[in-house]
Amino acid sequence: MRSSKRKKLNRERRKVLEAGIEFQVRTGSELTDNDWNYLFRFYCNPYHVRGRMPYLSQDFFRELSRVLGDNLVAFIAHHEEHPVASAILLRDQSRLYGRYWGSDKEYDSLHFETCYYRGIEYAISEGLTHFEPGTQGEHKLIRGFHPTRSFSAHWIAHPDFANAISEYLEKEKTWVDDYVQQCGAHLPFKRG
Repeated sequence: MRSSKRKKLNRERRKVLEAGIEFQVRTGSELTDNDWNYLFRFYCNPYHVRGRMPYLSQDFFRELSRVLGDNLVAFIAHHEEHPVASAILLRDQSRLYGRYWGSDKEYDSLHFETCYYRGIEYAISEGLTHFEPGTQGEHKLIRGFHPTRSFSAHWIAHPDFANAISEYLEKEKTWVDDYVQQCGAHLPFKRG
């Protein structure tokens, strides 16, 4: 990384450390019902702040935890021994997938530490080759995450509607290609 970007990331990490935040990593098979009570509260908070309803239930997460076991990973931030934030991620043999973040209180740079820096450290320590930190957010670029194209598979029964969607998607592909190329200019890495 370029020196100025590296310094910014180190400063963000230092702020979390100086705030007295400590982290615990737990897998789905280690999480208790009590853990899910506060993890679910954290998951809901970003929706409530924006005046929206969360779309997944606590039972969904508990079942996901039961079924996936060690393939579900939670990074839990503690302040003075109390959980204050978390990120819920999924993993397989080679990849870590970040997804659900939430907190009870605002701490400077805690989101970045919980969702990105801890994920990078975890992926390296576990020998994973990829970390997909989740969708959207140009703030991921300056932290070294290249844009990743994703896809969605749908079958549309009505032929005219299917045609209209298909035409739009062809146009959108060009826009997405241009966007991904523009994003490359904002990555923090040294050129050459």
